[in-house]
Amino acid sequence: MVASMRKRGIGKQRYVLRVACRFCLLLLLIFANAHALVADTYSDRRVSVGLNLFGALLVADREADKKANEDGELPIYVLYADDRLEAEGYAQTLQKKLASIRDHRTRVESVSYNAYLAGETDPPLGIFISQRLTDSELEQLIRSSIDGGVILFSPFEGDVEKGVLGGLSVQASVRPYINQKALEQTGLAIKSFYLRVARIYE
Repeated sequence: MVASMRKRGIGKQRYVLRVACRFCLLLLLIFANAHALVADTYSDRRVSVGLNLFGALLVADREADKKANEDGELPIYVLYADDRLEAEGYAQTLQKKLASIRDHRTRVESVSYNAYLAGETDPPLGIFISQRLTDSELEQLIRSSIDGGVILFSPFEGDVEKGVLGGLSVQASVRPYINQKALEQTGLAIKSFYLRVARIYE
């Protein structure tokens, strides 16, 4: 009888231990998913705010009207690495917000990184990076934008410091973020109202 009671006691302990382990695993999964959700939400917020700042930066280009194509349109690209659907959604959002600049229609479309660097598109007024790129990809894109006098904007943290012309600074408040060296190398003429409110990275 004593042996039987011991077995029942051990069995109960094992059951409690299994339940506790499952509960701990469930908590880990919940917190892991919550962390991912917070991270995704933060990234989405940066992109959403970034689209607005990007639009304002395009409008602030004093020579934007000189960059229209043969159809009188100003091409603007939302550039992606492999997520075309997400980029198309951002492009549609920006198109609704920015139908024209200086009496020229805008044409906002999603373009793949490879297609753009291969020269398969019209020269754009500006490029919005919708996905994080590798350092080597970003470096190539920065060189291309400087050579072409293109406004390059990234909502992702750290990209302005790497040489991207425009981004956003999230401190006490959200402000435009401009790389001074990239601005000078690109040769863009940005209106002073945008630069006055921007944080400048030198």
